[in-house]
Amino acid sequence: MKKVLAEREKATFWRTNVSGGQQLSDQQQQIALLRATYVTHTFVPHMHETFAVGMIEQGTETFHYRREQHVAPTSSVVAVNPGEVHTGSAFTEVGWSYRMYYPDPALFQRIASDLSGRTRDVPFFPQPVIPDKQIAQRLHLLHSVLETSNSLLERESLLLTTFADLIARHAEQPALSARVRVDHRAVQQVRDYLHAHLSDNVSLEQLAGLTQMSTYYLLRLFQQTTGLSPHAYLMQLRITRAKALLLAGVPIAQVALDMGFADQSHFTRYFKRLLGVTPGQYMPHHNIIQDNSLYLF
Repeated sequence: MKKVLAEREKATFWRTNVSGGQQLSDQQQQIALLRATYVTHTFVPHMHETFAVGMIEQGTETFHYRREQHVAPTSSVVAVNPGEVHTGSAFTEVGWSYRMYYPDPALFQRIASDLSGRTRDVPFFPQPVIPDKQIAQRLHLLHSVLETSNSLLERESLLLTTFADLIARHAEQPALSARVRVDHRAVQQVRDYLHAHLSDNVSLEQLAGLTQMSTYYLLRLFQQTTGLSPHAYLMQLRITRAKALLLAGVPIAQVALDMGFADQSHFTRYFKRLLGVTPGQYMPHHNIIQDNSLYLF
């Protein structure tokens, strides 16, 4: 029976690069990720030089940490500080599935500093199990994006906002968000750059370099001024241009390539998300859509 249960176990581990700013080394800008299901596996006491942050997708995990036994149910957030010894095992016979991040302390320190507008110490999470379903959902989304998306702007923007909110809500002495001063010139610089590099894989670091701002501050400024993140704004620009190309009869696959999408299915998903119809339905040969194309914004 134990062998049958063990066969249900699976784990995928990989590393990916994130934008951490020029003040961080290449190693500090790398983040390790784990997506796993464990049933019979038990982690012996161990520690990480990084944070161990994630969310429980299914089941329940239990672990010993800071002289206490903790239970992490489905949709809870787990936050283990660097250098802290802990264990890990299933709380029930069904096991648990989770998605974990192992970010360098310097990355979290930089995010906390950008969040507050002044230099901060490395954040400390006093509670290892956090009942915050909203943050759990965002950690799940970010994990999926880091696994599947090749858009630097999407990956970096989502990572910064998700980790910044985690730190602001749940770190000891949460960092207060620095007030964002209106700067229309900086926002226009970013807009102009995105218009000029419509199909490029633009990074948040590039945009921050244009304005001489930190990446997180620029994210907040742009969102506050336009109502959209830089990535969402770029997607709007791409879809607007794609509509014109489709009406001109350019094949869908070519439009997807020209607009910088990963592939045709990626383009189709975004197109339908914004317009409610597929690119094929939007093309001139589809009479219903052609007759009403002026009303699709």
